[in-house]
Amino acid sequence: MSESSTFFERLGEERKRLGLKQEEFGTLMGVGKHSQLNYEKGSRKPDSDYLAAAQAHGCLLYTSDAADEEDS
Repeated sequence: MSESSTFFERLGEERKRLGLKQEEFGTLMGVGKHSQLNYEKGSRKPDSDYLAAAQAHGCLLYTSDAADEEDS
């Protein structure tokens, strides 16, 4: 993981860490391949159901951006 990962970059890193293709990962999260692609590109944000599914499947979706904002 890079030190300054954005949420969408982190999402792609986690999918790859789990050894899944976008379509496979999206299916686990309850969305299609195109939605997953848009989340990883940063052109669309996932909803709370998606985030809950990601957490339930062991995804670690923290980013350094969130820590930086809390320090401000």
